[in-house]
Amino acid sequence: MKLITLEDSARDAAKCNYFRSHIEETVLVALKKCKEHTFKGHGDSVDQLCWHPTNPDLLSTASLDKTVRIWDAKSQKGIANIQTKGENINICWSPNGQTIAVGNKEDLVTFIDVRTHKIIADQQFKFEVNELSWNNDNNFFFLTNGQGCIYILSYPDLQIKHILNAHPANCICIEFDKTGKYFATGSVDALVSLWDVENLVCVRTFSRLEWPVRTISFSHDSNMLASASEDHLVDIADVNT
Repeated sequence: MKLITLEDSARDAAKCNYFRSHIEETVLVALKKCKEHTFKGHGDSVDQLCWHPTNPDLLSTASLDKTVRIWDAKSQKGIANIQTKGENINICWSPNGQTIAVGNKEDLVTFIDVRTHKIIADQQFKFEVNELSWNNDNNFFFLTNGQGCIYILSYPDLQIKHILNAHPANCICIEFDKTGKYFATGSVDALVSLWDVENLVCVRTFSRLEWPVRTISFSHDSNMLASASEDHLVDIADVNT
C-alpha cells in the first residue's frame, strides 16, 4: 500500500486506499520534503490505513495477516501490533482518538482501545460489511454493507438505530466531513451520495464516475468532495452545488 501525503490541511483529500494490494508494506511520501518512509512488518497484504484524527504523526493499518498496527510517522517506528481474529480489510479511528474499529473478511468488527492496545469488543454481522465510521460526536457508529444500506448503531452499546437504503448496489465507502453536517457514501452503482447528518436524508448525488466508487474524501474545509474508482481520474465536486 502506498500513500502520498500533502500538507496536513490537505491530507484527507489525498488518501489513497489500494484494495487487495499485494504489497506487504506501507510507504509514505512527503511531497514538501521529498522524502520517503517505508514501514515494514505486516506479513500479508495491507488493505487500508487511517490517520489519527488529531495527531498528524500517527496512523494505523489493517492487514490480511490478522493484525492491526499503529505507526509513528515522525519517529518512523511501529508502536503497536494488535492480533485480531481474522483477515482485516477496513479500518477507522474514532473522533476522540481513543478507539480503532477494524472489519475483517468474515464481517466481524473489532474495537481496539488505543491506549492499552487491547480488544474491548467484537460485533459479528450476518451481512457483508464494508467501510466503517463514527459520526463526529462519537455517539453513533456507521457501516456500509453489500445490500446498499447504511447501518447506524448507537455507540458504545452497538444497538441498531437506523437502516438507510442508500444505493441499489453494494455500498462500499463512507466519509464524514469536518463540520459534522454531511457524510458521503460511494457505491458499486458509480454514484456518490451526500447525506444530511441531522435528518438522515440524501441531499444530492454525484454521477460523473463510470465505475464502482472505491474511495471518497472531504477537503479540510469540507467544501470539496473527492471520489475515485477504476476510472483514470479523480472527481472533485463542490459540496454546495
